[in-house]
Amino acid sequence: MMFPKLLTEQMIHSFNFYRDGEVRPGMRYQNDLYGLFQEFKLEQRLEVYPIATELLKKGIPVVITALQHSYVVWVKMRSPTRLNPQFAACQPMQQSH
Repeated sequence: MMFPKLLTEQMIHSFNFYRDGEVRPGMRYQNDLYGLFQEFKLEQRLEVYPIATELLKKGIPVVITALQHSYVVWVKMRSPTRLNPQFAACQPMQQSH
């Protein structure tokens, strides 16, 4: 079984990109680009790992970042599943504030 990587803010490079008529958050880790899947408040930390693990089980590459005020689940942008319209429709793209 694969487990999601947990990264710190210092390990990533954040950026924004334009897709489907809106500006979205993204990040680079090593040579891979990731798009935001869902952001969680620190109090929601117990929800993060099960969601990321479930995505991995479905073959969707993900990583988790632990930021100062939140946890973020990121989906690899070069993943073939990311191009699937069915996946795009279920993608939360939510930020908790």
